[in-house]
Amino acid sequence: MAKKKNSVQVQMQKQATAEHRKQFMIRIKKFMIEINLESHYHLISKSMFEDMYNFRILSAKIVAAESDIPPHIIKDGQFLLRRSMQDIKIPLIDFDTEISLGDYYELWLTLTTYFSLIEKESEPNLPTLKAFFEPYFEITDETCFYYKMFNSAHLALHPTLLGYNFLNSSFNTSYFWSMEELILQENRIQRLQLIITLHGKEVPQKQFVIDNNARPAYRVGCGIANKALEWVQIAPSIWGEEGPFSSIPLDIYIQAHAIQRLKDRLDGIPEGLVHSNIFGSLRDPKIMQLPNGKLFIECRLFEKKAGYLVASVVEGVILIRTFLFLTNNGTPEGEKLAKLTGLKKLDKSYLAIDKLSAFFASDIRDNEKVMNIIRKADCESLLELCEFVFEISKIGSQQTGKLMEAYLQLFTEHPIDEI
Repeated sequence: MAKKKNSVQVQMQKQATAEHRKQFMIRIKKFMIEINLESHYHLISKSMFEDMYNFRILSAKIVAAESDIPPHIIKDGQFLLRRSMQDIKIPLIDFDTEISLGDYYELWLTLTTYFSLIEKESEPNLPTLKAFFEPYFEITDETCFYYKMFNSAHLALHPTLLGYNFLNSSFNTSYFWSMEELILQENRIQRLQLIITLHGKEVPQKQFVIDNNARPAYRVGCGIANKALEWVQIAPSIWGEEGPFSSIPLDIYIQAHAIQRLKDRLDGIPEGLVHSNIFGSLRDPKIMQLPNGKLFIECRLFEKKAGYLVASVVEGVILIRTFLFLTNNGTPEGEKLAKLTGLKKLDKSYLAIDKLSAFFASDIRDNEKVMNIIRKADCESLLELCEFVFEISKIGSQQTGKLMEAYLQLFTEHPIDEI
């Protein structure tokens, strides 16, 4: 019985391999016609196609660097990578056309690598094919075709990986970052494959004594795709401090209370989206120091002011104590709004204009009188912000695939500079 079962499995595997080979041949033909190489396609013999299939570049995949990375994060990443390989286009230099990332890695690199390395005296058309494809595989300097295409593909995928890292990172659990590498896989046949290795690190936690009570806080950092984990720091000279130690950067920690306030007041926005923009705000900080020594650090979502991170220097670090939404009492804009309307703190809470969802879900934008008040109070950035993230706010937390696609489309259109 066991032998019969094994025989059926072997037969099914052979059929699956045959179908995969057939689909690969169809893809190669379609691809070569699309890039105007149909005449070269007809020069390739059946034997060369068979060799090419065995030699092909394997589909890209995401793997975990550490065993404790949750499997669902890798599964979501594989879905995202597969969609990115289909949807992201890059120009095929010298061919006046665009190809998908998947076609670049799996088909173009297969063709150029194969015809550069293969040697078969029995193939009469091989010299012609080698003469055509070999120059595209030559690696000389940064101006060569191979380098420019590989770099173009790398840069095109970078926003996706960066967004994937942010989407899965959290201020009080773990930070993630990914490394991209074209690896020679050792199996029965040596084949290249694009491997995205996901790394993770638990966020360092520290207890701070505030008002005689121990308060947990977490170090603020960010995983940068194809680089490493970066801890954000700010030197006191940025907010005008002077002295021999003012130029020394200080680590930044965020209290659990501040994390909760970010969730409450920027409600409806994925935590990864908030995280990426908090990191950007701290990396390029705009800070004002109050007379009592507290620091108001401008919090921007896609370069639109959403409020302030309220911080103090405690035990040699910058400790983010809370987050004030732009309309909250205590902010310059919140005070202007109170003077213009007479609204007090409880009024704002009752009307729900002390959190971002009010500007998504309400009819504020349709009321010209209210709009004029918001403009006069310098809170118009909240309305502008809605234009960027409205679609994301409507996506349920269980719709992981749709959330990733929407998030990354937004992230690609408005990336954090120089990350």
